[in-house]
Amino acid sequence: LLELIPTSETDPAVVAFMKTFGERRLGKTVVLCKDTPNFIANRVAVVTGRATLNYVLENKYTVEEVDAITGPLIGHPKTATFRLLDLVGMDVNKHVSANLYQAIAHDKFREHLVGPGNDLTEKMVEAGLLGNKASQGFYKRVKGPGGKKTYQVLDLTTLEYRDQKEP
Repeated sequence: LLELIPTSETDPAVVAFMKTFGERRLGKTVVLCKDTPNFIANRVAVVTGRATLNYVLENKYTVEEVDAITGPLIGHPKTATFRLLDLVGMDVNKHVSANLYQAIAHDKFREHLVGPGNDLTEKMVEAGLLGNKASQGFYKRVKGPGGKKTYQVLDLTTLEYRDQKEP
């Protein structure tokens, strides 16, 4: 996705060129949009991600269960929910969520940015469980037998790592 935000001062020829360039040369889906806090993709992803995290914590789902449901099974990438959060980084997620919460005071979805998901994010950042960049987040890379890379998963209640279980 490539978001183009033309203003009243933007030459329409520049917008047309950038749209064509983005589609043909970069292979992107181009969206012409208004300037909005954190752009469209981040705004949608952060709010839905945090709403999902709140729901997961309130209903005591496991990381494996959620990723099994929210990945390829429903047509989403295999990163699903928690591997995507690990890819983004919990520090980045925390910053974008806080920034967005302040910026959308009148948005009906604003309150999804607070709650148990916010508390978990704070704890994870404080503990250095930032995701892929720290080799530990919701998933932790460990060396298995023969040096083979395996993953453990974060228990969302205890914040301790354990072996993965088939959901």
